[in-house]
This record gives sequence, C-alpha cells and structure tokens, in this order.
Amino acid sequence: MFKTYSVVCVATNTLSIIVAVALLIAGSICIHDTSFLRSSWTEIYSLSIYSVIISILSIIFALCLIYVVIRKLPALTVLFSVLILIVFVLAIINLIVLAVSFGDLQADSDKTTETLFHNYSNSDLIISSKKLFGEIQQTFQCCGVRVADDWKNQLPDGKSTPDSCCRIVIPGCGTNSLTRQDTIYLHGCAEPIYFYLRQRFIALLTIDTILVILLLASAILGFISEQHIREQYQMM
Repeated sequence: MFKTYSVVCVATNTLSIIVAVALLIAGSICIHDTSFLRSSWTEIYSLSIYSVIISILSIIFALCLIYVVIRKLPALTVLFSVLILIVFVLAIINLIVLAVSFGDLQADSDKTTETLFHNYSNSDLIISSKKLFGEIQQTFQCCGVRVADDWKNQLPDGKSTPDSCCRIVIPGCGTNSLTRQDTIYLHGCAEPIYFYLRQRFIALLTIDTILVILLLASAILGFISEQHIREQYQMM
C-alpha cells in the first residue's frame, strides 16, 4: 500500500514541478514584456513577480518532498507537506488577485490609457507620461486612445500628432499628420493594450489554477504517505 501512495505522491509532485516551471517561464516572460508598462499597469507586473516566487518555492519544496518520501523520512515528509500547503495558500491568494484584476482589466486598462493620454504634455512638463505614451504608440503601432483624431483636442494646432504616431518615425513627421492621415497609425491604443495584457493574464491564471490543484494534491498525498511510512516503522 505504501508503494502505491509513494508512487502517486512522487508522480503528483513531479507534475507540480513541471507546471511550476511553466509558471516560472510564463511569469518571467510577463515581467519582461510588461516592464515598460509597470509604472502605470502595476498589477500585471507585480503579479508576474509573485507568480515567479511561487513557482520557485513550489519547485524547491516538491523536489524535497519527492526525496523524503522516497527515503521514507516521516518527520521531513510532514515538514515539506506543510510547506507545500503554505505555498498552496499563497498560490490561492495569487489566483484570487489575478481573477479580480482580470475581471476589471478592460475598464482599468482603458482608464489608465486615457489618463496617460490626457497627461501627455507637449511642453515636457510631464515627461514620464509623454515618454511612456510615445513608447506605447510605437510598440502597439497605434495613435491616440480610440482613434488618431483624439489628438485634435490634445495638441494646440488640432492638426498634428506626436511623431510616435508615425509609421516611419522621423523628426517632425507628426506635424499636420491629421490632415493627411496616410503617414500615421489610425487606430487607438486602448484596445491593443487591453488584448496584450489580457493574453498574459490568461496565461498566468490558467497555469496558476493547475498548480493550485496539484499543490493541494501533493500536500494531501504527502500527509498520507507520512502515515504509511510510520505504520511501516511500527511493524518492524
């Protein structure tokens, strides 16, 4: 009986390690991909870091639990089962925050995009907003919030856009670009930013959900294995 439980425990922890590695990779990619947005979209950046920490702890404790179960060490089996249970709780918290943030993602993302747009300053008084929104327009190949014409009410002459709206960026390319509209991107930035963040939220949510299930199963099987290890020692 012990052999059956130990094999299942080892197998479950091996799956936990595989999924944790997947979360580690996904979290690292999200950190890299959202680093330039972190000043305004803090949730996805912070949750990506938190996911990486959880994945590292999961890998370490799952490896340790596999080792002590194979070596039939009851006290350490309990210890690492408890530690995995703690990581499970942390992963649940991460999952809840991810789910809540994902539910509000579109509204929050649109609001943040609009705030950055309205804070854009052609006089360089708000340098961070100007630089970030310019980078967003170039990265997502977009212009304005909803459409390029949003810039009519933002810049003084009502005919120009920032150079970052241009398909080919050269100094002064945004001047009078709204009258021609053949040299600039015409769709706004709100939608592409939302879909960009949405993909990353879905990846973290999916992997974290699977990991939560496996961590709980690993902890439970660890406690069961510990009981059978003790029974074996008592029979000797």
